[in-house]
This record gives sequence, structure tokens and C-alpha cells, in this order.
Amino acid sequence: MLSLTSCLNDDDVVNPIDQFNKETEAIDQYLDQNGLTAQIDTGGYDLRYIIHDQGTGAKPAADDITIVEITGTILGGSQFLDEDSVAIGFSSWIPAYQILLPYIKEGGSMTMFVPSYYGYGQNTAFDGKVAANSTLILNVKLKETLSMFDYEQLLIDQYIEENELTAEVDSVYGLRYIITEAGDGETYPTSSDVVNVDYSGRLLSTDKQFDSNVAVDFNLQNLIQGWRILMPYVSEGGEITMFIPSKYGYGTTGSGTIPGNATLIFEVRLNSVK
Repeated sequence: MLSLTSCLNDDDVVNPIDQFNKETEAIDQYLDQNGLTAQIDTGGYDLRYIIHDQGTGAKPAADDITIVEITGTILGGSQFLDEDSVAIGFSSWIPAYQILLPYIKEGGSMTMFVPSYYGYGQNTAFDGKVAANSTLILNVKLKETLSMFDYEQLLIDQYIEENELTAEVDSVYGLRYIITEAGDGETYPTSSDVVNVDYSGRLLSTDKQFDSNVAVDFNLQNLIQGWRILMPYVSEGGEITMFIPSKYGYGTTGSGTIPGNATLIFEVRLNSVK
């Protein structure tokens, strides 16, 4: 997903209400000068927006990943953002995005006018292209909304395609896996068995390894659900590559060096079932 973080600016703190009123007045002047008619949100935030196309698909939900075409400019200034297709966590970006995007559906488009109070405030962003107290104009086309699970599955499928791999799909949970070496074809673990394995785990996003071990015993019922689902597909002596979305891994919180919402790849050799 696009990094949309900000950095704190150490300039003198301004009164946020006064700053909001000043920027809202500037937005209204911009609208008037350009012959534009904007709506004001009904949630009491006093934000201006223009809907160009309502759209006909789904509305974004709190935990969704939104796939958007987006441009961003500073009111009276230069462009800082231009993306044809980028994934943005609906609840993880600036407040104005969360407030205004639900006014359209998939396929819809709108312009958001964002005072800094609902943007980056007194922080800087985009490597300084967005200065403190910047008023933003965002032109957004909502191409698709996806649950985190579906978004991670999309990334997995892209990874598999880009690396010219062929994966099988679990029929119940939809998890992708590859049997990279056939085992004995007779001795398969159940989700509650103890297995002896060699394994390595890495993050799909960076391909960075976060763990590995050899000849280690695990009780499958004590491991993440992805292991319990996919290990029964490989027989003793075989090897499997498992692609595990965070829903079946370490969830939104992560674990140790594994961040929240991390998609995992495990390569495992099943030495024995005990």
C-alpha cells in the first residue's frame, strides 16, 4: 500500500479552530472563483466535496482496503500525489478521507477539499511536498473496495503470477499452497498431530525471512491456523510452500518481528509425523 505517513513539524503551534476557519474560507473563495458548487458533509465536520459520479458498487467499510485513482494538490500550490491505482487502508489515512469517501460507491468519483485539521495538521508529508497547515484538494475515483483478506489474496496471486508459479487452492478457506516435493503419499498429519519439520518463514511484502529452523517438533494445534489448514496437504518426506494471509496468521497485531496484517510465506519440509 502507498505510504501516506507524516512527519511532525516543529514550527510554532497555531490555534486549530482559527486555522480551520481560515482554510475553510480559502476553500470557499476557491470554489466561488472557479464557479464550482460543493456540498457540505452531513456529519457536522463542515467539509466541502463535489461528487462527479455516484458509482454503483459497494461502499467502503471501516476495515476495507480501497483501490483508488487519486491526485492530490495543495490549494493554490503544486501537485504532491498522482497515482493511477493505489491501495489505501480506508481507516488508516487522513480523517477527511474516512469522512468523505463513503459519499460515493465503487466506480464513483469525487473531489475532496481538506483543511489541514482533517489532513496532516501541523505535520509535513510526502517528503515535504505537503507543508504544515496545508489545505489539500484530492480527486478520487473509487475503483474497488476489498476486505483485508481479499486484498492479501490479490497480492498472493500477483506474487504467484510474477514468479511463474502454479499453486493449488484449499477448497474450504481459499488458501494458496504449492507441493514442491512429493512425500510418501501415505502419512499425512492431522491438525492436532505433532510434526517434525524444517522450515523458513518470510514476509510476502519484502521477501525478508523472519524465522527458520530444522528438525523441530511442533504440535500443529498450537500453531497459527494457516499451518493447521495447509500442513495436512503434504505427506511425510514432502515439502510445501504455504501462502498465509494475516487472517490465518498473526492478524492485525502481528507477533515479534512480524507486523500486523502481514502476509506470510512458509516453506516447510515434513520430516515425520509423530
